[in-house]
Amino acid sequence: MKGYKALIGKIWSKKHLLQYLSFSRYLRIARMRKAERDGVILWGRIPTTKCLMAVKPGNWLARKWYIDGNYEPENVNFFNKYLKKGMICIDCGANEGYFSLYMAKLIGPTGKVYAFEPTCGTYRKLLNNISANHFTNIVAENAAVGERSATVVLNEGPEGYEVYNTLGKVVHPSTRGVKFAPVAIQMIKIDEYCNMKGIHKVDMVKIDIEGAELLALKGMEQTLRGQKELLLLIEVDNQLTEALGYKVEAIKEWFLERDYTFKEIRSSGKLRDCHFTYGTGKMLVAAKGSHRLCQAL
Repeated sequence: MKGYKALIGKIWSKKHLLQYLSFSRYLRIARMRKAERDGVILWGRIPTTKCLMAVKPGNWLARKWYIDGNYEPENVNFFNKYLKKGMICIDCGANEGYFSLYMAKLIGPTGKVYAFEPTCGTYRKLLNNISANHFTNIVAENAAVGERSATVVLNEGPEGYEVYNTLGKVVHPSTRGVKFAPVAIQMIKIDEYCNMKGIHKVDMVKIDIEGAELLALKGMEQTLRGQKELLLLIEVDNQLTEALGYKVEAIKEWFLERDYTFKEIRSSGKLRDCHFTYGTGKMLVAAKGSHRLCQAL
């Protein structure tokens, strides 16, 4: 009875908590393996928002959020703090929709998420995840985002490695020995897309596109101009940008030339000074100098 109260009640000892978390993780691994054996789709719920999302056994992304329950907490915590009902968001590099679903839940039916994913197989999974949640506030596009609208070549990996697909040379350490094939895809310039769709107000743009972040920024100059309340959430990684022919400092210069203030997001969602050093990816938040967030930056 005493142990029962410790588990069910609010007073959890460290020992009980660790036992519960270990057992829960074991159950999730067992469910994933069973789904793989049976050849069926396993559905899980994203922490906090409880959005449904298909879990692909062996998929790196699925393992991070379904089994470990922790995928890019810096973005999650930032969204929780700054996204409000009715906001308009653009998700460049939506993948299977983890963050698109998260944003859609937070901004509600009066808001809108425009999600861009260039890989056909991943795009279909994105559509399935949107449909499973009955979201009508996500517009998904099967396209990359860049400095112009054109047909371009994407280096595309096998299933399970889609997260590393890139317009540049494949350089991520996790892709060693994995064969990537060139595939022709459509690339969209955000300025042209917003003009075509009549999008005049944007509150947040997330850009995580394997080194092509500067290209996307160049393609949304008109959209960003005059948007005093807009926040940019962008990944920077020297290794990935150099594979596309530029150094990550070029993103810093782009921000400074346009009166943007920027900081690195910590896992807690709090902000700290960013040093553009060589290494793994960092998530930055950038805002116009007049933005209210700049007081915290």
